[in-house]
Order: sequence, then C-alpha cells, then structure tokens
Amino acid sequence: MSDLQQELCDYCVKLGADRLWVQGAGGNISFKQNDILTVKASGTWLAHANQKNIFTNINYHHLREALDNKDFTVTPQMLETGQLKPSIETLMHGLMRHKIVLHLHAIESLAWLVRPQPQDIFTTKLAKICRFAMVPYAKPGAKLAEQIADALANNPDANVVFLQNHGIVIGGESIKEIDDLLQRIHTVLSNEARSIKIPDAIPPSPHHAYQPIMPHSLHGLVYDDLLWHLINTAWALYPDHVVFLGAVPKIYQENQKIDNDDAELIFIKNHGIFSNKKFTAIKQAQLQCYYDVLIRQNADTPLQTLTDAQIAELLNWDAEHYRMQLAENR
Repeated sequence: MSDLQQELCDYCVKLGADRLWVQGAGGNISFKQNDILTVKASGTWLAHANQKNIFTNINYHHLREALDNKDFTVTPQMLETGQLKPSIETLMHGLMRHKIVLHLHAIESLAWLVRPQPQDIFTTKLAKICRFAMVPYAKPGAKLAEQIADALANNPDANVVFLQNHGIVIGGESIKEIDDLLQRIHTVLSNEARSIKIPDAIPPSPHHAYQPIMPHSLHGLVYDDLLWHLINTAWALYPDHVVFLGAVPKIYQENQKIDNDDAELIFIKNHGIFSNKKFTAIKQAQLQCYYDVLIRQNADTPLQTLTDAQIAELLNWDAEHYRMQLAENR
C-alpha cells in the first residue's frame, strides 16, 4: 500500500466514525495516480478502510476518454478481478480533475440541500471559501454524471459540487486541502439542531415481533409534532434514505392496532419507533441520518422531496439493489 493510500485509509476511518459525515456505507472517495483511478467499492464502509480492502482500481485513461466524448453510459474498466465493484458514482470521480475527490452525505450541507434552491444561500455564505457548482437532483450514475459534466463545463474552476437532495463533492490535491475545505464549508453551513423532548422511558412494543429502536433520542420522531409532520409529508428526501428505508414509512396512530409484522420499521404516534429482526445496521444509520437532517429544520422551512417517478427509478435500479444487499451483508 502506498503512503497516499494509507493516508487516505486513515482519513476514511476518521470520517466514518462520525455520523455527521458518513452514514453506514454512504459516501465515497477516490485518488488518481499514473492513469489509475482508485475508488471506493460499492457497498463498502469508509469506516472499515483499515480493516479490509474497500477500494477498486479503474483504468482512468479509458474512463476519461469516454467522459470527454460525453459517453455517460461507459462501464468503468477494472484493472483487477474480484468480488468488489466500483462505486456507482465512479463517473463523478472521473469528471472531477482533482487528484483526490471526496463525496459525502454530510448532515450540515444535506440539511440545506433538501430545501428548494439553496444556491443563493451558498453563494452568500461560501463566496470566500470555495468555488462551487450546483447540480439539480438526478438519479446516481449516468444521469447524475451528465448533470455534473454540464455544471463543471459552466464552472470549470469549481472545487466543490453540491448535489441537490443528495450531498457534497470536494476535489483537491491533498487530503489536507480536502479536509480544510470540508471543515470550513460545514462550519459556515452549520444549522442549529432543535432540542427534542421525549419521555424518559418508551412504552413497551404493542407487537411481539418488534422492539424499541435505539438510540433513545430517535423516538423524538414520533413525539415531536414537527418531526411527526415531516415523517408524514417529507419522507423521501435523498437517494440512500429511499433505497434503504423504502418509498413510504409505516405509520400508526396512537393505540391503533398493528395489522401485521411484515414492515421492518414502524412509527407509532406518541408511543415509539419499533423494528423487527430484519432491520439492519445500515438501515439504522439511515434512520439516524434522517433524524439528524430533520432536527435542523424549522417549522416554516419548506422541504423538497423526491417525486414518485424519481423514487420508482431508484427502487427499480438493479445496481442499487446490489449495493443495498452488499452493504447489509458487510
């Protein structure tokens, strides 16, 4: 392992340990050396970078040539065989010319990116910090890559790309440069998290198949009136949430009978949130992410959800099903 790759792995572990930066298998990172693009593999966790191999090597010359010709259907050419597959967002990393590219679903920026038209706020807050491009929501993969290519064509000096209802991409020549930008941007974009009141003890599960979710704070989603309203009206905010937690939440009113135990996760107003044995660690991470995003919203702040068509597009995508299964297995 090269010194750069070891430094990258250490940085991945650092980021992966903080849920405000990384949630489960979310996010990815890459670096370019000698016409090789080394990128995080699909479904792997940044937090595991020093425990196992989470990277794949791609023929960068081949990928760059295709992208320069606006071929966004290109299949990244792997340089080794094995079970790992390159991230579904590899094209994003190929489009950014920087040596190192980091993509995260960082909570502080995501809390802005689920709101309509955050660009004006970004322009004001980030004018002296970075050169950014803004990309409207698009399905990860070829469609998103095409949108990013258009944005970079209009902003060729951009070292930061914000993806509406998705996340942030940062390019730089060193990990220090990347981290400095990341920290400065999210300090400026910091949102005050609301304090949520919940009972000291959650009532018992109303059905034998379910147990109360942990940590305790997440039950605020069903005890706080604004959070309960947002669960009902602003569920599908970004791709990973939909892919891992589904198109709609399973919601019950207080004292309503639980009709079956098929749902992995159920929300009961003024009672609690309960999960069955099928509910995995990565889904837990996505529920925590959703909570962290919602407590940074105000009652008068509109949110922009994915459309029904965009949700269907995500849930019927074979690559996403592969990533979800692989991430859960890991």
